[in-house]
Amino acid sequence: MIALLAFYCVPGVSQILRVDSDLIINPSAEWNETLTLIRVQPADRLSDWRQVDGSLDLQLNGVRAPELSGLAINVQDEDDDIALVELTWTNPKFEFNELVLPQGRCTGAHWRLPRGEWRVLGQLRYDRSLNSLHWLEFSFINNPGGAAEYGLGQCQLPPQEMEELNNYLARQANDPLMMTDLLQKSILAWSSTRVVTAKERLLEPTQTKFNERTSVTWRPLQMETTPAGRWRVKSRFEFHVNSRFPIDFGLVPRTALDSDLSVIEESALILPIDAIERIVSAVSYHSGFNSELSASDLNPFQQLFESRWRQLWEWADLRNWPLNPPLKFNVSAYAQAMLYGPKVPEEKKGVEYNFKAPVQVQTLGLVNNTYWPYWDFHAIETGALRTWVNDGEMRFQMTFDQIHLRSYPRDEFLHVRPVEKFVHMDALNTRFGETLQNKEFSFGLPRWALVHGLELRAVDFQLQDRRLQLPLKILPVGN
Repeated sequence: MIALLAFYCVPGVSQILRVDSDLIINPSAEWNETLTLIRVQPADRLSDWRQVDGSLDLQLNGVRAPELSGLAINVQDEDDDIALVELTWTNPKFEFNELVLPQGRCTGAHWRLPRGEWRVLGQLRYDRSLNSLHWLEFSFINNPGGAAEYGLGQCQLPPQEMEELNNYLARQANDPLMMTDLLQKSILAWSSTRVVTAKERLLEPTQTKFNERTSVTWRPLQMETTPAGRWRVKSRFEFHVNSRFPIDFGLVPRTALDSDLSVIEESALILPIDAIERIVSAVSYHSGFNSELSASDLNPFQQLFESRWRQLWEWADLRNWPLNPPLKFNVSAYAQAMLYGPKVPEEKKGVEYNFKAPVQVQTLGLVNNTYWPYWDFHAIETGALRTWVNDGEMRFQMTFDQIHLRSYPRDEFLHVRPVEKFVHMDALNTRFGETLQNKEFSFGLPRWALVHGLELRAVDFQLQDRRLQLPLKILPVGN
């Protein structure tokens, strides 16, 4: 029985809320140009190949090329599928599992181009029917400041064949034809394993972390083309929490999402109008909105922390701590927050809600190198919550109309030392109100990686008719 109870008390990641959504793409000229870019998915290794030079018959097995993560292939003409390739390598290293000759083999061999950059320019043809690439033009610009090096690893070869292999590799190591052959085969074998268009990237799930305990997965379900020529990806957000006893808040269905979407002129992520209310309720119920503050972070409390006179009349037990006490403050919701009535704020940016939120501030005090639960403050707060998008994140800011504060010392701390229980509730109510006023918190929104250096991400948050709308833009990664 004890083992069974222990099993059910182990924290685990469970789903707490699902929110239907639509990803609407208007394939404008910008999109058409961008979506012809090809994202190359690298292979783990290259194909084996054979080199024959006079009497030397050399088989290269398990060839691994240097990383090609910077390779972006731009198809200029979608009809002909001609791709321009520009690639710069720094100190690339090729590794070989085996060099096999008729009378023996070497393992762990490598070939390196040290000291400087080596550039490849060329043209590839992308064969869509075969999903493969073929060279049309290729040029390799050799860095004159560097010379290739090679190592044979561990060899089991007769002395004569070992000498012949060394002479051959010494000739080939800096032979432009050898380099060209190796680089051409490397790029093709690396890139032809799977070619994915940016449009296909829209059908890949994305995950972001809300905080240490909560994550959000955007999961595509189905893609279709609307009569108005828009691409529509029916999708779903899944909120997951690491908790012993998670409660599933169910599904926010696509009710208004199935209306006429032809009025949407720009690419956007569409959510049901009550999505934010349901998200805030579910995440706050599981204490998903939390932050840890030190005493120095609480500006309205600085005068109190530095004055024994103020402590006497506002929070008497602080006199048993040093000035600027070693305290931490964990701010979180201790029950379900409620939002009401979305509207466009006066700033005309984002969406504003009225809210009622039960907030707790757990104070921890440092005693003998251990933080002990010291004092709890509970408040019922009412006011306005403004939401907007900035730098690919959904941001929230609270402003309060009223705060009703209660406080009490923690029983655990009473075992550490006696506590003076007097606090001036009105004074602390004012200080906590000033601390939490206009406080911001955020969580990341999905970003769709399209091609090397470009991504699709949200740039705004709007209330439109009976839905919430997040306009999307193609932007450089990190900008």
